[in-house]
Amino acid sequence: EMHHAQETAIKARTPVGRIKGWLGVVFSVILVVRLASAVSDIYKTYYSHGGGNDDIYSPTNNIQRRTDPITSALLWLMGHNLVSHQDYNTLSQCISLLMTALLSFS
Repeated sequence: EMHHAQETAIKARTPVGRIKGWLGVVFSVILVVRLASAVSDIYKTYYSHGGGNDDIYSPTNNIQRRTDPITSALLWLMGHNLVSHQDYNTLSQCISLLMTALLSFS
């Protein structure tokens, strides 16, 4: 057990280990921002609109309110006609899941 901990510490001090560490921090921050944004949207939807409003669920409305890095990148791609409006939600979820998977394996 002690030998494994020493090997892990040595790997963490290498340039690749430092890059993995910083990527882990960046991915964690992005995921926390996305989670906080989703919780905020749910709270606003159900508590400030009297239990929900059909207009609040429109894809355009949801996209305009979010400002995290993933959403910004997808909006840029949509603006350049590289991503369709229908694929936005799927790509957003896939990117979040991929980042989560990378975090769990690093």
